Amino acid sequence: MSGAGVIDFGDLVRTWRASDVAITICALLSKDHRNPLRIASDVLAGFLAECPLDPTEVSAIWPMVTARACVGLASTLHQLTTEPDNPYLHENLAVDTMVFELVESIPLPLG
Repeated sequence: MSGAGVIDFGDLVRTWRASDVAITICALLSKDHRNPLRIASDVLAGFLAECPLDPTEVSAIWPMVTARACVGLASTLHQLTTEPDNPYLHENLAVDTMVFELVESIPLPLG
């Protein structure tokens, strides 16, 4: 029996645990943008209930959300330079722009 598969080795990388929180927040903001700080608070509370973070890690979460939103938008814009007629990328552009503008509108110390 033969088969094919894809292995995502990204989960094997040693990294800061707070990055998982930031990635989750950014992903959820792409689905629901009505109350970003409530989403961030709920994700953080759920994470902290299972896995404590130190204050330094917690204070880095919103800057990481901001960085991820920026990279997401920049990546989509770059991909559009090579595939300008790709409808999927245009859909992503609208979502990535919305998430970036939403995150950018919240000052880092408040996030």
